[in-house]
Amino acid sequence: QRRMRKRSAPLVTPSQAVPTLAQRSSRGSDCDPLASLRASSEALRYPEPLAAQYGPGHVGRLSIREEKALASMRVQLAHGERFDMEAAAAGDVSADAYMLRCLRAKCFRVDAAVALARNDLSWRQSKNVAAIRRMSAADVLQCDPEAALRHFPHYWHGEDRFGRPVAYSKYGAFDMKALLRVTDWTAVAMHHVWESEQLVATMTRRTCELGHIVDKLVVVLDLEGLSLATVLSRPMVQFVKTVAAIDQEHYAERLGMMVVLNAPPFFAAVSAKLLKMYDPDGLVQARVFGAPAEWQPFLRELIPPEQLPRDYGGAGPSLADVSLGGYREAGVDEG
Repeated sequence: QRRMRKRSAPLVTPSQAVPTLAQRSSRGSDCDPLASLRASSEALRYPEPLAAQYGPGHVGRLSIREEKALASMRVQLAHGERFDMEAAAAGDVSADAYMLRCLRAKCFRVDAAVALARNDLSWRQSKNVAAIRRMSAADVLQCDPEAALRHFPHYWHGEDRFGRPVAYSKYGAFDMKALLRVTDWTAVAMHHVWESEQLVATMTRRTCELGHIVDKLVVVLDLEGLSLATVLSRPMVQFVKTVAAIDQEHYAERLGMMVVLNAPPFFAAVSAKLLKMYDPDGLVQARVFGAPAEWQPFLRELIPPEQLPRDYGGAGPSLADVSLGGYREAGVDEG
C-alpha cells in the first residue's frame, strides 16, 4: 500500500458511521431540502469522525483567524458590486458554508476567495447552470449516454458510511479518441458540470435526511489496464485538466476523499503531478493502492457492503448494470 496524505486523520470505522438511507427511510423522507436546511443550518454539523478528518476551516471548527476571514468575506460581498448569495449558495446549507468552501480553496486569503465566489456566480449565470442541471444526459452529451459510457466508463453509485456519494472512474478503460468520435470537448465539459450538479443535489438531500452536513464526495479511480502512453496522451491530459479546472473554480472543496485502485508501477512517477491537478493545495485525503488484496479491506471499511459494487467485492450491483452512470438508478431527475 502506498499512501499520499497531507493530513493525518483516523480511518473511519463502521462503529462510528451513520445508518444508510435504507436504514433511515423513516426519517426525512418528506423533507423539503431548501426549507428545512435553511431553517436548521445553525445546528447542522459534520459527524465527529469526519470533522476530525477534514480538520479546521469547516463549519463548527473555525479558529479565530478563520472566523475573522469569514467575517471579512461577508463584508466584502455585501459591498461593491451586488452579489446574489442565494443563487451562489444554492447547493450549500448556509451562506457561511459556501463562503468557507471558497476560503478553504484559497487557504483563507479573503481577496482571492471573494474573487473565486464572484467569478463562480458570473460563470453560473452566463452558462445558465440551472438550466443545464434540468437537462437530460443525452441532451448535454449530444449523443446516446450509453454509447459515451462505453468509451468513458465512470459511474456514480451508492454512498459511504457517512452518506457521501461515491463516484467511480475506470481510467484504465477510458478511450478519449473514441469518445470524441461520438461527442466533443464542449459536451464532455458540460456533462461534467451536469454530473456535478446532480451530485450536489444528492448531497443536499442526504444532508436533510441524515441530519448532518454532507457536502463532499468520495472518488474512486480504478487504474487497472492504464498505460503510461494513455496517461501522457494529449486527449487524456486535456480531459484531466478540463475536469480539474471546473472542479477547482466552480465546485471547490467538494472532494472529500480520493481512493486510487490498481495503481501500476509507473504511477509513483506521475502521481504527484496527476493528483496536484485535482488537488493543487494537497488538502484532500488521498489513498493509493496496488493489488486488490491491498484495497479491498479499505473499501469494505469505508463503504457499506450493500452500497459497494460487485466489481469491488461488495453486494451491490455491478457498475455495468448501473444505467447512465447511476443517475437514473438513483432517482436523480434528468429532465
